[in-house]
Amino acid sequence: MAIVVIIFNISFGLSDYFGWFQKYRIQGTKYPDRGLIIDAIENQLLDNLTIPIFAFLCYDGFVYFGMTSSLPLPSVYTTTWHIFVSMMVDDTLFYWSHRLLHHRLFYFIHKKHHQFGITLAIASQYAHPIEGFFGNVLPTILG
Repeated sequence: MAIVVIIFNISFGLSDYFGWFQKYRIQGTKYPDRGLIIDAIENQLLDNLTIPIFAFLCYDGFVYFGMTSSLPLPSVYTTTWHIFVSMMVDDTLFYWSHRLLHHRLFYFIHKKHHQFGITLAIASQYAHPIEGFFGNVLPTILG
């Protein structure tokens, strides 16, 4: 998953840099400052390095709840069902955690995500570490 996000962010970043789709941009030529973009890239790299480490550390818990890594592989139906349920759990937990972070009690955590005044691909994952864990990592792991 992290590779897909990185590839899309690089693709959209190059598109912005070279102006390939400039005429379709809603914000025109408005861009955030370079320091904010570099901070977002560093933030995303750190997040994408820590998620696999966290998942590895949770392996015993996965096995406890029934995950297997031996043959035979599950059927296509079982695999499809597990992916569907995982996506529903992940999306539901992400939605509610994101909504909770917009509450005035927790917005101080979420406001980092809104520092970008425009829509950029790299801004989608730019978040405070607490939000990154409870809003992105935990829903993915629990899904």
